[in-house]
Amino acid sequence: MEVGKEESGFTVIEVVVALIVMSVFLTLLFQLYMATQSQHLSAVQHAVANDIAQSNLRKINTRASIPASTPACAPGVTQIIASNESGSHPKWTGDGTPSSGLAKESLSNTSLPSTGVVQKLTVNYPRGCDPAMPARITSTVEYGTETVVRATYVN
Repeated sequence: MEVGKEESGFTVIEVVVALIVMSVFLTLLFQLYMATQSQHLSAVQHAVANDIAQSNLRKINTRASIPASTPACAPGVTQIIASNESGSHPKWTGDGTPSSGLAKESLSNTSLPSTGVVQKLTVNYPRGCDPAMPARITSTVEYGTETVVRATYVN
């Protein structure tokens, strides 16, 4: 090597430092991507659960459409109209065809898990059992650790 002549190129230390900086940057970028995907899936699932709850709620549009199998009116007591929970709750009666009666919404072709999703309709008579007073209908969809609740009043 001649005196006074500089060599061009990078030292091993410069290359190692550059690789470390690049790997930290790529790791952070990957974590950001995964967090964004997770938030997107959560938002889509919440929207689907909201649609299902709203659709179930539309099935009871008058007091007369509350199934006869529901226990008699009890002021201030919430009663289950239909549920797919295990236990002795009233179950969904229909298969989704118009003449089959009250049926839960299908989860096929949705982003919700195919098992472990609870759909429930409840009724409450906050102003008493007088037929002139409204009944409060609540539709609940539970999936994972999330719960979506929609409610309306019917006469």
